[in-house]
Amino acid sequence: MPDCNITRYHFCAPHDALYLAIHYHAVTPMPSSPPLLPARYSPRFTRGFLWYARRLIRKRFHAVRICNHRPESGGLLGSIPPTPVLDRAADPPQIKTFPDAQDAAVSRSTDPAAALTELAGYSGPVLVVLHHTSWWDPLIGLLVSHKLAPGRVHMAPMDIAQLQNFKFLTRLGAFGINPDDPATKDVLLEYVRGYFASTAHPTLWITPQGRFCDPRRPLVIRPGAAAIAACTPAVRVVSVALEYAFWLDQSPEAFVRIATVTPPLGSPSASTTAWHRCILQSMEANASELARSVIARDPAGFTPLIGAGSAKINPMYDLWKKMTGQRNVIDESARSERGLRPAVKR
Repeated sequence: MPDCNITRYHFCAPHDALYLAIHYHAVTPMPSSPPLLPARYSPRFTRGFLWYARRLIRKRFHAVRICNHRPESGGLLGSIPPTPVLDRAADPPQIKTFPDAQDAAVSRSTDPAAALTELAGYSGPVLVVLHHTSWWDPLIGLLVSHKLAPGRVHMAPMDIAQLQNFKFLTRLGAFGINPDDPATKDVLLEYVRGYFASTAHPTLWITPQGRFCDPRRPLVIRPGAAAIAACTPAVRVVSVALEYAFWLDQSPEAFVRIATVTPPLGSPSASTTAWHRCILQSMEANASELARSVIARDPAGFTPLIGAGSAKINPMYDLWKKMTGQRNVIDESARSERGLRPAVKR
């Protein structure tokens, strides 16, 4: 005969069925929320770590430069003309243009840092979407944020498994989540709402890509940033693109471009889908504008944040050249003037 242990409960008395139901829920644990490691922000610790980060960046990078914006529109939040964007997925790469200004969603102020500096006095929430291309991104972002918007309180989500190994980062404003768990979205939104409501001048930094991504690959982002923007009507969204390259010095240089993300249809009260599309296109356009400026290799197109002095060769050789009164500067401008290297049109 077949096992009747399962069918037996179909014919039990009503009070027995109620007992089984109560007993089942009592002994069976209810599904728990995804874990979250809260931040323990400390202004004093942040100031000390910022000193260390600035010293480390000066040691490892020749310069950190902020990309200047082309003055083609009437101000930071003004009308936006169609933006040419480099399609890296095409072979060979091709330039495409957004059909309208709302699709571009990138500001073009002449002030390279206006998107952050004019928000320094804004008491409402700010969401910064950051490209994630290397290990240096958080340190560069920390330097930029405290240099251009020092009065704001900055926080950022991080993979909880990684944050468990570096818990000191919670004192910088990092909080841990599981980015691969779909249920994390609700936990993230609840935590961010509380942070925005309880903190003056709150700024949330988030990397929508969710992992390290090569800047030459097509941009793919997760919906977390868009969900936060959609449920926060007063939020202002800023896009920060990062790129690293070698110019004339033996050390690399970090390049940053900052742009305001225009809300969908000019209204911050939009759906997650609309915000997702807007943030994606803004990040693509911002990264393409930065790439074009980096390829041009024109220092005049950038404002140095730190460094950017004369390119060096070797400390001992540089000292010897200085002691003998010889000029020791690597300069390509003379070659361009003689016509040996065609100047890149901007």
